Amino acid sequence: MSYLVFIAKGPRGALRIGRTANARPPSREDCDDDGCRKAAEQSHRLVYFEFFQTLGDAILRERQLKTWQRRWKVELVERVNPRWDDLSPTLRT
Repeated sequence: MSYLVFIAKGPRGALRIGRTANARPPSREDCDDDGCRKAAEQSHRLVYFEFFQTLGDAILRERQLKTWQRRWKVELVERVNPRWDDLSPTLRT
């Protein structure tokens, strides 16, 4: 199993960092609780992701990114996705 750490851009420009084992960020269909549903609705554009082989590595990277300044996150996204395109279609199989 692989784990995905992602950055998603919300409708007002907020950057959300998360982790999933599904190889894609959460969608409305995946949610069992209101918190997950709210996050899925608010962060609708996947702009960056990384795969990890172990859950521990994914957790460490997620925590690291969450401590970063916004400027650093923006630079990371723009290195691989300068137009801030939605990358979720690349994850669909």
